[in-house]
Amino acid sequence: MGRSLLTNAELAVLELLWEQGDRTARQIREQLYPEAEKAQHGTAPPVAGRS
Repeated sequence: MGRSLLTNAELAVLELLWEQGDRTARQIREQLYPEAEKAQHGTAPPVAGRS
């Protein structure tokens, strides 16, 4: 079975969850992209939904 590497964005989401515990996708997005004018919603839900 191959080893799956994480992107920088995926790693940032996981680090945030490890440090701060459960977060909604919105909370993750707001913390990772606090000044974003356009929603950066594409990374958080897929990463957060992995088992």
